[in-house]
Amino acid sequence: MNFKKSFALFAAATLFLNIGTHSFAYPGGSNTEMQKIEKEQFSYYRECDRQTGLILEEYDTLFNGVNDTDYVALATSMSMDKSDRILAMDFITQIYSDVDSNEKTYLKSYIESYAPYSGKKELVLFCNKLSAKRFAVRGTYSRLDAKNYALQYYNGTNSSYPNLRYLGGDCANFVSQCLHAGGKSMSGSWYIYKRNSSYPSPKTVKELNSSWTVADPSAWISAKEFNNYWSSNSTTYTYSVQDYKEKHKDIYKENIGIGDVVQLLKPVLWWYEGYHTMIIVGFNGVDSDFIYAAHSRDTNNSSILKNICDDSANSYKNYQIEFFHIN
Repeated sequence: MNFKKSFALFAAATLFLNIGTHSFAYPGGSNTEMQKIEKEQFSYYRECDRQTGLILEEYDTLFNGVNDTDYVALATSMSMDKSDRILAMDFITQIYSDVDSNEKTYLKSYIESYAPYSGKKELVLFCNKLSAKRFAVRGTYSRLDAKNYALQYYNGTNSSYPNLRYLGGDCANFVSQCLHAGGKSMSGSWYIYKRNSSYPSPKTVKELNSSWTVADPSAWISAKEFNNYWSSNSTTYTYSVQDYKEKHKDIYKENIGIGDVVQLLKPVLWWYEGYHTMIIVGFNGVDSDFIYAAHSRDTNNSSILKNICDDSANSYKNYQIEFFHIN
């Protein structure tokens, strides 16, 4: 099957669904600045779900003849009832070995996004099995090199990579660069290549694709896909924002350090999605807290406690914080 690149939805932005999710700024940012980015991200993720539904309908027809199941509706369901998306995932487990490599990219991303929250043991095991088959992320990791890169480019752009501040946000792209600078090799869907210098700061998907080569969907530039990819290529620690606020002194003692990654995970109905990606560049021993650098609201000295947990608007009370210890 030949699907149009779903990443084009960043430009089209035709699925600006409002399901009551909050339009909060990134830590330290402004609502006006980030609201458009958040809507574009949500639109893109839902379009990837729709593409998954189209794949399922194609194979339902192929294997079962007349298609009497609306897999697009199931795969894109925004109901608090998990059963619709579980039905879609059940069918993925049945056809996964028969689909081509491009289709597997969509189906794997879908399973990794929703199966861990499904509450169904068989789907969780299937997800773990898929994750275990990922490419090994090779390369000795220098935490100092990753930190130094972050401090050098936290408020600028390396010309070897795009500036995506005008196209959905630059946070995952920036942290990916830091990990690569630390020695992690590009693999799987975690890569980016420069074609030419025409569009260093692309404002449309056409401009992005003209000057840069990325996977679709891309673990390098998408916070959600970054989460899916690195969850199975690192050791993770996940806490609610409230848990971190209350237990940060104990969490501070975990195997989390400079060069590791931290993400804010946003609640969407009954699952969570990667929302903002940051890299740890220091410690606050007095408060037992981590200091991070990030793009899309450029910083090199922000505190998890002060900028996320103690946010004056209480913006992130229902969010999760996930740490990735890079091995």
